[in-house]
Amino acid sequence: MIKLDKFVNRSKDNIVEMFLDSDVRKTYMLPDFKNRDEAISLFERIQRMSLKDDRFVKCIYYDDGINESVAVGIINETDKDAEMIELGYAINPKFQNKGYCTLALNKAINILLEKGYKKIVCGAFATNRASIRVMEKVGMKKVDKTEVINYHGEDHICVFYEYASVSE
Repeated sequence: MIKLDKFVNRSKDNIVEMFLDSDVRKTYMLPDFKNRDEAISLFERIQRMSLKDDRFVKCIYYDDGINESVAVGIINETDKDAEMIELGYAINPKFQNKGYCTLALNKAINILLEKGYKKIVCGAFATNRASIRVMEKVGMKKVDKTEVINYHGEDHICVFYEYASVSE
């Protein structure tokens, strides 16, 4: 079972490990950390944001119902207005390819629709097939919008998908 909840101290090691992973850093936009302490500082900032009711910043937890739940990733707002919210997400590589991200994004969409958002948007580098598959699996549709984003000194084409409420 996947849960979305605030970040707690016991989630720090898995999330910091994810922030420092070279594969995650290729597709989930993170600052250039000079050391582990800077990644811990980012975790602490995100942890504080996750406590605020007006922010959608959640830790993705896997809970098997037997053991203590495990932090497997993050899903967070990157932009929003009254009717639209854009999300980013990442899964620690040791928990990838288990469907956790698809379940988490689907759960986030349902929560955000219940909160009154009319449109949920996600973007991914065009080369990030795994993220694009996740968006498609939850029923998001590709929109006619692309951006060129310079990340770590390289230009990347970003494609966008959206989930619109049925009343749209």
